Amino acid sequence: AVNQVECHPYLNQQRLYEFCQQKDIALTAYAPLGSKDRPWAKPGEVGVLDDCVVTELAKKYNKSAAQILLRYQAERGIVSIPKSVTPARIRDNLQIFDFQLQAQDFQALNSLNKSENRGRLCWCSWTLPLIEVDGKLISQGSKVCPFYPFHEPY
Repeated sequence: AVNQVECHPYLNQQRLYEFCQQKDIALTAYAPLGSKDRPWAKPGEVGVLDDCVVTELAKKYNKSAAQILLRYQAERGIVSIPKSVTPARIRDNLQIFDFQLQAQDFQALNSLNKSENRGRLCWCSWTLPLIEVDGKLISQGSKVCPFYPFHEPY
């Protein structure tokens, strides 16, 4: 089995990754370079590609920020599927196997996690069926629903 989730240093999914390892489930990272155009971004918020830790490591290793982020996932044992349509960037994204992150640099990337031990689950509440609870119709996406699945930490 494979679980495909958004995964990058800002949302490293560590608890989910450990759970998947215990169950022999591979983890695949979509948006391993961050979600630059995410609708929930705050104005002026720095994306992971532009984070000063990432850009400093890129200088240190003479690599691009994207290559640092992809190498980070590779060293974690997580498959990455970066979005790119530019042939040069696609080629560059493959040039991550000629270096290894030093332990302190790997740890610096781990320390960027902003998910507070929680992953991000997205759903469209209008697509979830309504159920009756205490005589009221509520969406299964509602936090008062007894079947609300999003109380899990990952």
